[in-house]
Amino acid sequence: MVILTKNYKELTEFIQERTIIVAHHNGFTNEMLSAILGKSESSYKKYYYNESAMPLEQFFGVLFETNAVEILSLMAKRMHCVVVPLPKSSSTTADYLKKSAKVLKETGDVVGAIGKSLADGKYTLREKKNTLEQVDDAISALAALRERLSADIKAGEDE
Repeated sequence: MVILTKNYKELTEFIQERTIIVAHHNGFTNEMLSAILGKSESSYKKYYYNESAMPLEQFFGVLFETNAVEILSLMAKRMHCVVVPLPKSSSTTADYLKKSAKVLKETGDVVGAIGKSLADGKYTLREKKNTLEQVDDAISALAALRERLSADIKAGEDE
């Protein structure tokens, strides 16, 4: 049995609470969450108030059923990773041009942010955080283009 340190216990409680908050934000009621968990509403509320730890299989049930991408992003950030949601789209020529243009724009934003930041000879923590956000946007745009290409290749579609 693994004993969680206080640091991880607090993180676990925070993620459990945030998962339920995000689920509510995504339109899930207490009753709906209770059904997903297979628990009564009073038992479910113990999870919300961190009076009881949510078993992993129930946590994943809530996470996937409520599409709580924000929680995955939070955990990924903690591990120095990034979650990139892959949007669904049609495979038209215009769609490819649009996605390619978005990749170029976002990549240009990264280069621009770095250039602007280095202009005064200093690269502050705030500027680095801003650049990191720009990099995440560029990665998301590239991942969307990749997803579209992969889907078309899998479907065997030609334009």
